[in-house]
Amino acid sequence: MVVLDGLRPNVTYEYGLLEAHEKPVILLKEKTATVDIKSLIGEAVSLAVVPPALEIDRHFSNVKDMNYAEWNRSDPAGAVRTILEEYRKKRSRIREFEDIVEPKLWLT
Repeated sequence: MVVLDGLRPNVTYEYGLLEAHEKPVILLKEKTATVDIKSLIGEAVSLAVVPPALEIDRHFSNVKDMNYAEWNRSDPAGAVRTILEEYRKKRSRIREFEDIVEPKLWLT
């Protein structure tokens, strides 16, 4: 599972490793994710630079045609549902797939 809650070099590296080893990847983009400029340039950025919103097609273009799902950190129940749906979509690529029942962690 790769969570794009802010685009950082380590996340792109980890994604590349998973793809290189042909592992199934669940790619999740947080709805309010930004490009983490500070991790790329350092403290000099702390001036008045506002991190731009993360745009998959522009900032992570290698996966622009791949399926990814958006999630919202303010909606944990929705995030659990999204993760479960994405996991089920990978059924054919997961060797020992086990269906998981959606946990009922929140009152609805």
